[in-house]
Amino acid sequence: MATNYLQTELYKLFKTDSTVVDFIEQGSLDGLWYWDLENPEHEWMSPRFWLTMGIDPSTKQHLSAEWQDLIHPQDLETALSNFEKHCADPNHPYDQYVRYKHVSGKWVWVRCRGIVIRDGSGKPIRMLGAHTDVTKIMEARETERWAKELQQVNEDLTTLSYAASHDLKAPLRSLVGLIDILKQEYAIDHSADTQAVFPLIDQQLENMQRLLDSVQDLSSIESASQSVVAKEFNLATVVDQVKRDLQFSEIDQAWRVEFNGEQNLRGNRVLIYRCLLNIFQNSMKYASPDTALTITVQNRKLPEGYQVSVTDNGVGLAKEHCQKMFDYFSKFHDSAQYAGTGLGLAIVRRVMTLHGGKVSASSEVGQGMRIELLFPVLV
Repeated sequence: MATNYLQTELYKLFKTDSTVVDFIEQGSLDGLWYWDLENPEHEWMSPRFWLTMGIDPSTKQHLSAEWQDLIHPQDLETALSNFEKHCADPNHPYDQYVRYKHVSGKWVWVRCRGIVIRDGSGKPIRMLGAHTDVTKIMEARETERWAKELQQVNEDLTTLSYAASHDLKAPLRSLVGLIDILKQEYAIDHSADTQAVFPLIDQQLENMQRLLDSVQDLSSIESASQSVVAKEFNLATVVDQVKRDLQFSEIDQAWRVEFNGEQNLRGNRVLIYRCLLNIFQNSMKYASPDTALTITVQNRKLPEGYQVSVTDNGVGLAKEHCQKMFDYFSKFHDSAQYAGTGLGLAIVRRVMTLHGGKVSASSEVGQGMRIELLFPVLV
């Protein structure tokens, strides 16, 4: 290809007008360097390189030793190895990503490229190089890599927890059967100690069964998280379904459910059913012993999305515990009086996270509980 006149003109400008070189450096690079290979202790570094490292250029001399304590030791080995290969073979590129220590202590990722300039005999006498700050690109790559690794770890843990909870149910059923046999064997033993121990064993077995069920529910939700499909559905019918499924629950007092507000909601119907089921069970567990339980569900359309609130008139909870109640295995009431696994509301929070929404709670002791679910518009 013939040389274009504009290329020839530009190359002449490089020789005669230093502002052209300055413009190229400042507009597209983060530093130039020029190294005397015949006197390797001498190396010119443009001010922009030092500024990229947070260093005042006036405090630095044009010596190669000035930057060598800033570069990561591993990257220095790579750079020197590529330098030797490039000197031996011009076709081997001098091009690598290296880390320099910023004055703040953080690492700055720099793409360092260069070309050896040779004399008439082919001997390397100078080297011209350029720096490009690629920190943001490298950090984004690292974040993406960590995200993929964390996702894989999460999937592995989900599979493990599901398998463990499933496999533990078999020995648990066997244990229940063995306890039933023991009950029959000791049926004629009417001593107080013997008769008192069996209810305690039954209670612990029930607790273990609930825990395994909750772990399996949580694992199922995690497994389905990659295929959550949001559709519009009638929320009132889901509330009715939850009410029907809980109608035979063990609760000492009468209870009722009220629904008002917007009928429709957009989200994953199955997950939202599980979410409301857990909230209702929580209300029933902490119902006030001397008052009929009322659970009120309200769905309101807000500018930022839909707000579904579930309010009850139960025993309530201290205000400082309200947000912690959604943590895994959180319990703030007497375990002897209120049985539970501490996973029910953690599942609620996970369901809301999968919807890109938020969950919050407000309460005071003796004043009931209000849980708010905020679903974004674009669910």
